[in-house]
Amino acid sequence: ERLVNSETSESGRCCQVSPTENDLDVKSLLPTYLDSVTKIRMIILAQSRSFWYLVPRWMYRLLSPMYREEEKTMKPIRNFALQTCKNAKEGSPLDLMRKRASHSGSNAKPDLVSKDLLDEAITLLF
Repeated sequence: ERLVNSETSESGRCCQVSPTENDLDVKSLLPTYLDSVTKIRMIILAQSRSFWYLVPRWMYRLLSPMYREEEKTMKPIRNFALQTCKNAKEGSPLDLMRKRASHSGSNAKPDLVSKDLLDEAITLLF
């Protein structure tokens, strides 16, 4: 099971967060997060109405400038979701999910968030 300590890269693999990013307060990420959510919704809408929706996903990733914009836009969304997972209050929905075997990852270290939990948090927060 993959664990993430920051945003996920284009390939879906894990990346490390620098110590200064790790200390960011969720509130300071909120304006960038909200802008990114609005932008990613527009990208998804545009992608669903374009030629790229009809081609295999690997071609979209390799050739589409829209994919590069999508990945750039997802970074603040992933970072915000990561911080909310790490700062989830005891008994909150994210805390309860974090404690489930399906979302805790193989190494339940407090500074790591499983990719499954991160993906679920992005969905819930979206």
